[in-house]
Amino acid sequence: MIYRIKNFKDPKIDEDEREKYIQEITAIFETYLASLEKIDDLKLTCIPSNTKIPDDIVFKLSTLSGREIVKIVDKNPNYNVDNKSITTFEESIKHANTKYIFDDVKIKQNEKSQYLIIDDVFGNGSSIFTILKKLYETTHMLNYFLIAVKDVKR
Repeated sequence: MIYRIKNFKDPKIDEDEREKYIQEITAIFETYLASLEKIDDLKLTCIPSNTKIPDDIVFKLSTLSGREIVKIVDKNPNYNVDNKSITTFEESIKHANTKYIFDDVKIKQNEKSQYLIIDDVFGNGSSIFTILKKLYETTHMLNYFLIAVKDVKR
């Protein structure tokens, strides 16, 4: 499903098909979110993607659960390195620290919150590691993530 949404560009997949896939992924994630219901101040956020898959899933999860979305991370508009050219984890971490920019004000405003971070594809883990590390440095709270698929090429 993720592969079709991300890679079928010409011709693009039908919007109904895309929506069906997003609904299926959201339904799976919703069962995991339910297991976190004991957390009083759990916020939802996502790792930005050009496909908007994480954004769509977070929006639907928020609607279903009533949990607040807090956009704490965005892509750095000045970052233009092709991730596919990065070969080591260390190099990938270095680039993830440049690729993402954080809304430190929102993180600080919600420093007693825990987050469920949504992403579409898990590559080598540098993006989620960078975001979890940043959150922990500010909040000292345990945070969670759900990622739809593992990129088996990395």
